[in-house]
Parts: sequence; C-alpha cells; structure tokens
Amino acid sequence: MVTIFAVVAVVSAVALGLLSWQLFDQNRQLETPRRRGVLEAAADEATKTLTVTMGQLDAALNHAGGTALPLGVSVVTITSDRTTFGSNASLPFVPTRSLREADAAIFAEATTLEFSKDGRDRARAAYEALSTHSDSAVRATALNRLGAMRRQSGDFAGALRAYDAMSALDDVGVGGLPAGLIATVGRASALKEADRQLEFRDAAAKLARGLSAGKWPLTAPEFEHYVTQASEWLGASEPREFDARFRAEATAWLWQQRPALAAAGRKLISVPPLFAVVVWRATNDGLEAVIVGPVLFSTLMSAAIPPGFAFNLSDSEGRPILNSAPKGRFAFLPDIGTDVGPTTAQLVATRAASEALPWTLQISAGTSDVFESDAAPQRLLSLVMSVMVVVLGAGWYFIARARGRELRVARLQNDFVAAVSHEFRSPLTSLAHIAELLAQNRMPGDAQRQQAYGVLVADTARLRELVEHLLDFGRFDSGTMALRFERVGIDAMVRDIVEDARQRVAALGYTIEFSPCTVPAFAEVDRVALGRAIWNLIDNAVKYSPDCRTVWVAVEHDESGTAITVRDQGLGIPVGEQAGIFERFVRGEESKSRRIKGTGIGLALVRQIVDAHGGEIELNSAVGQGSQFVVKLRSAGGVA
Repeated sequence: MVTIFAVVAVVSAVALGLLSWQLFDQNRQLETPRRRGVLEAAADEATKTLTVTMGQLDAALNHAGGTALPLGVSVVTITSDRTTFGSNASLPFVPTRSLREADAAIFAEATTLEFSKDGRDRARAAYEALSTHSDSAVRATALNRLGAMRRQSGDFAGALRAYDAMSALDDVGVGGLPAGLIATVGRASALKEADRQLEFRDAAAKLARGLSAGKWPLTAPEFEHYVTQASEWLGASEPREFDARFRAEATAWLWQQRPALAAAGRKLISVPPLFAVVVWRATNDGLEAVIVGPVLFSTLMSAAIPPGFAFNLSDSEGRPILNSAPKGRFAFLPDIGTDVGPTTAQLVATRAASEALPWTLQISAGTSDVFESDAAPQRLLSLVMSVMVVVLGAGWYFIARARGRELRVARLQNDFVAAVSHEFRSPLTSLAHIAELLAQNRMPGDAQRQQAYGVLVADTARLRELVEHLLDFGRFDSGTMALRFERVGIDAMVRDIVEDARQRVAALGYTIEFSPCTVPAFAEVDRVALGRAIWNLIDNAVKYSPDCRTVWVAVEHDESGTAITVRDQGLGIPVGEQAGIFERFVRGEESKSRRIKGTGIGLALVRQIVDAHGGEIELNSAVGQGSQFVVKLRSAGGVA
C-alpha cells in the first residue's frame, strides 16, 4: 500500500512539474516587448514605498520609546558626554560615555599599604571593608583590587567571589571601563590561571556574548580589544556581526558631525563596503536619531522593488551601494566605486537623490522579461505545487508512521502471545503428565502420590496467579478495575510482601533484605492492588539478577510522602529501552536473548496501579549495574 501510494505521488508530482514548466515557458514566449512606461511605473512604485518607509522612520523618531521597532533599527540619543539607546537594543560600541568612578583619595591609604613590604594583609583588609561601602563605585573599585590581590596570592576562589559580586555593578566605572566588563574579564582570567578549563571557556563565551549584545558602553578601540581577547581565549575567530557594528559606526559619525548637522535631516552613510540610513533631529542638549542597518535596509529595498526588476542604489556622491538582480535578489557591493549597476542602454528610470530620499535609485529590466507577464498563474502554480508537496509529504509521513506503529503493535502482540503461551505451557505440561500417571495408577507409592499432589497444587496456583495477573491487567487497561482505598501502614504491608517473597525465592538461592521505615508511614491505598505492584517489582528483580542473588527492599518516609524502593544488582536496562519499558507487551532485548520468563505486562500493570493511586514510579538503571524502582506515595489522605 505504501509503495503504491509513493509511486502515485511521485508520478503526480512529476506530471505537475512538467505542466508548470510548460506554462511558465509559454508565458515567457508571450511576454510583450519592454516598455519604458512600465519601468517608470516601477520606479514610481518603488519611490512611493520608500517614501512611506522613511516617513515611518520619522514617526518612530517622534515617538521614540513608544514605537515597537524591528531588528536592525537603533534609536540613539546623543549628548556631549553620553550616548544612550532605545529599549530595542544596544550597539557594540559608542562614541562617548560617562561612567561614575570612585574618588581615588578613598583608596590612597590602602594603595600605599598594598605596595609596601609588609602591608598587603592590611591592604586586603582595607579593600574588604570598602567592598561593602554604600557607594557602588567605591564597592566596584575595592572588589576589583581585592580580586587582583587574591589572584596574585593564588586564592582563586576568593578572587571569583569578588568578581561575581562586582559583575552586577554595570552603572559605574573602574579605571575608565565599565565595572561589569572588568569583572567578567577578571573572572575569566582567574579561571584560566586556576586551570579550570571548562569554566574558563564558559566565562570567555559569556564575555563574547556580552560584547556582541552591547552589554557594556565601550569605545570602538576598547570593543575591538576585548573582542580579540575573547576570540583568543575561545580559540576561534570572532564572527562578523557587521550590521550592528556599522550602526555603531553611524552613531560615531553622528556624534562627530553633530555641530555641523542641520536641525533635522536624512542621510545615507557609506563606508566601504557597508552603509546605513540615518534620520535625525536636534534637541536642546544634542540630537536624537533612528539608524537603519544594511541588512534591514537591503530587505526593505528588495521589498520596495517590484518583482522582476533590477535596481542599483547609489549615495549622493554617486558611489554604488546596493545592487539587485532580477526576481528580488540583492547583494552588497564588495568595492564601493565599482560600477556594477545597469548599463546606459539598460537604464530606463532614474530617481535622483533628494531630501526625502537621500540616494539615487536606478531601475532596469532584468535578464528575465516579466513585464505584462501572467504572474498570477505562476503564483497559483507555485502555490498548487507547494500544497501538493506538503500534502504528499504529510501523506508519506503519516502512512509510514501508521504502518510502523501497526508493525510494532503486531510484533509486541506476537511476543506477548508467545510469552503467555510459554508461561501456560510449562505448568499445563506438568499437570497433564502427573494427571496421566495418577489416572493410570502408575504411582509406585503413597509418598510419590503426595509429591505429585503437591506439584499439582503448586502448578494450579501458578496458573491461577497468571490468570489473575492477566485479568487484572485487562481490567486496568479497560478502566473497569474498582479499587478499594483504606488507610494502610505501608511499612507493615511491604514487610508481609517481603516475607512471602522470601519463602518463594529461598529455594532458588535468593535472599531479600528489607529496610523498614524509621517512622510510621500511612497512606490511602488498595492493599491488594498495591501489593501486586510491589510483588511484581520484587519478582522482576529476582528474574533479572542471575549473578547477584540479593534483592533490596526499603520503605522511607519524609514530608513529601512515602517511597517504596526495590533494587537489584542484575542485568540492568539499556538507556534506549527505559522510556518504553512501562508500555504493555514490551520486553527488553536482553530478557528475550536469555529466554527469561515473562509476559511483558508486569511493569505496565505496575504503572497502571501506581497511576490509579495518583502516584509516581521512577526508574534508575544501568547495564551491568542493576535497576532501582521507586514508588512514591503521599501520606494518608491520598497518594501521589
């Protein structure tokens, strides 16, 4: 069925593809000659769209802080001594900043002691006292010096504590740099000196992320220095985040040019090979600006140009900035000044730079003629093909998934039937043989007959227990099992189960060690159902422990409730099988290969019983080390 569907789907997809290609080819052959008016209309449409976009930037500037801006846009406020950013994002570096620092006179005595022959201990004590100062700038400087002294003395744990306390003080400076940056770098250096390589790499990565996110107000040289430092520590070249960096460069240009700028304006700033669009207005103490980076602006340009047209964007000095190929593709020009735009013969529509749009835009026909083409059928065909691919793919996936599930269920059911048949066959064979001997009066004496009766009783009990086991599983699985909850002493109940289990497994050479609870533990449970669950866990522990013939059972109680633990040192369960071990009919591969008896419903029944009580069961297991099952119950009044 799956093969037939796959063949039909592939044939349909190929037929649809061929039909679509034929229609696209016909459209290309029927396209009308190029017309200048179409290009002019395209240029007008692009200009209109870009004008609206620039108007939106003006609106964002007028409502700075109250307008949600996309990624790639920065709102900047520049004064003579400070550069601040809107809530959307910071930039990697700033042209100027103002950081409050501690008065050096406060540290004069401690500094003298630090560099004196016998004063280092007193200096350290002075810095520790200043590290709790009410002034955050004083605390930052004291913590920095304290961290440095501890590093010098080999007290790396103390140094890390100092740097951790200092890392939150981003609003003050130490030695002309943000305290948070100094703390981050100091922490990484201390970890490196302590040869704690994993933590050191984490600290270096944290430094790199903070620099990339613009966490600290740094100048461009400072930013480059610490980026290089982080890259050396991480042993990898720093990724090129050109968009945010160029918006930072544009911010620096605004700060440098602010005395000569008009009260309001727009400009396309280009520094090979990147660019940014800036919209600004003067304020009482500086200016506010919206800066659009190259990535977002390129996306806006691509959206503004009608499909099928190529464009070339130049700045006000005529240098090419951005170039687009047909079908909406675009590329940054690698070398500013290289003419890669439309040729004179291709140039049809030009919109020169103006105050509204501070760039020159050229629109030309691309290599594929799309003027007056039947674009709607193309889009419809593309949509139909996409839907067809999705439908076919979804059909393949769900059919394969359903088929796989059916095969898995069938395999599990076959394993279950085989296991149950084997479980029934052994006692039935024994019963039939002994019954035949008794019926034919072939028992030589009373002693042998009594022994035969004992075997009949044991095998009958075994069959009855197996049938009850299957019936209980069926009732739980169908939801018809009625539980009778009562207040039960868990410790006493588990002790009785352990005693019964000891008698049954003693002949096989197994022992069961029981660790009772040190305090009374009661819960509202169904004694019979929960007892069956605990017995199943003990029985499994015995069956899957061929070498270590001891099973440990314990009851513990705390504020959260009561836990019943069954542990062995047997075969263990592979990690890949642990997730499905509580599903019905599932048996581990090791149990199959060793031909260990079982039906595959024991643990499924345990989980059903625990779930019916509202409880939890946990499994911890490793191959060759054994398994531990923990049933968790709440105290009397309920189970969890």
